[in-house]
Amino acid sequence: MACGVPTILSANTGHLDLIRDGAALALTDQRAIASAPGWRESNIEEILAALEDLYTDRARAREIGAAGAKLLAGLTWAKTADEIKRIISKL
Repeated sequence: MACGVPTILSANTGHLDLIRDGAALALTDQRAIASAPGWRESNIEEILAALEDLYTDRARAREIGAAGAKLLAGLTWAKTADEIKRIISKL
């Protein structure tokens, strides 16, 4: 994402904070994994559709790549540390 590569992310766990502002394609069909409570698995058909979408619509792929790079450019260690400090200070 940081390099402007259009990205496909599962809409669960740590990816949720990266799926905004058009920065990635979200895989929303997430199925529970019986052997791994709390984890989810993406639907292969949805993955293939997302890959085909990016392959066939190059302009959209470029837009998603640019939005991903812009989003990650704003996620610096300094900003993260400030946010953690802000949250902890409220406790």
